[in-house]
Amino acid sequence: MCAVLQLQAQQSFEIKGTIRGAQENAKVTIRLDSPESRALAESVIKKGKFELKGIVPEAAIYVVAVDGASQNLGLFLEGGTVQVNGHIDTLARAIIKGSAVHDEFVQFRAGFDPYFMKLDQLGRELSNPAMQSKQDSLYNLIRNLATEINTQADAYVASHNNSAVTPLLLYFTYSFFQQAEVLDTRFSQLTAAAQQSYFGRLVGGIVKENRIGAVGYEAVDFIQADTSGNPVSLQSFRGKYVLVDFWASWCGPCRMENPNLVAAYNKYKAKNFTVLGVSLDKDRGKWLEAIAKDGLTWTHVSDLKFWNNEAARIYKISSIPQNLLIGPDGVIIAKNLRGEELQIRLEELFK
Repeated sequence: MCAVLQLQAQQSFEIKGTIRGAQENAKVTIRLDSPESRALAESVIKKGKFELKGIVPEAAIYVVAVDGASQNLGLFLEGGTVQVNGHIDTLARAIIKGSAVHDEFVQFRAGFDPYFMKLDQLGRELSNPAMQSKQDSLYNLIRNLATEINTQADAYVASHNNSAVTPLLLYFTYSFFQQAEVLDTRFSQLTAAAQQSYFGRLVGGIVKENRIGAVGYEAVDFIQADTSGNPVSLQSFRGKYVLVDFWASWCGPCRMENPNLVAAYNKYKAKNFTVLGVSLDKDRGKWLEAIAKDGLTWTHVSDLKFWNNEAARIYKISSIPQNLLIGPDGVIIAKNLRGEELQIRLEELFK
């Protein structure tokens, strides 16, 4: 089925170009805008003109390169015939006709490039020590501009949710603002076709990555050895409330929190609740000693890789203690509940 869909997405294209000022027999190539991509087609300049023909796998930004040009031409290409008219010295500004998706890309850039350039300018001013006295006013300008960009972005997504261009907007706005929830919401508004487009898959990968460890999403499974060397998976705790506790014997704050975990475990273990300790230890002896000394009678796992613990890497754990409270359905309910906050949340669950 996937092969059939991929085959259907591929279309033949033809580019007819006029490049004034180009040398006779100068080589012309087109490839995906990616360093490792291979040329889709090649040709040469004859009396200022060239033709490129081939199969375009999907709508995306492709690069036309001409020998002797200091710049390349970016083209949002799909199947069909496209006309290119430009000069060798200003190839990037060549006029492109015949591609509806490129026309949409041009309109998108005309609408958002001024915002992005202004945001970049304000960011450079903000980082300039000479502008320190104006930081408050610069912050206000940036906040106001960010609000305007997000308002325009929401409107664009709503009116162009089936476009292969729209995921680019999602990518750019996320790069500027790092708003994972906003990205998730906007991505969910795209049609399946837009989500599966070239840039849609790129953004979808970011969305999927952001969901790892996020409240409201399913916990990612992992398998590590317990204290006896037996493999234990997070998946095996399905059907129970489980607090996944990332800790280590050498972590002072973790050891200080352990009495609170012991109290919670003993109070609710008969009510479908348990704890899974994931240790970032590297010394097996010290790990086992800490478990015994602190009276941690629940299941413990570790690969003894210190900060390179595979489960910790999956969940982007860069400091400990940290924890995830996961429901019987495998969905993360809460994160980093400690002290009284943990007791209150568990009491709400099991009252």
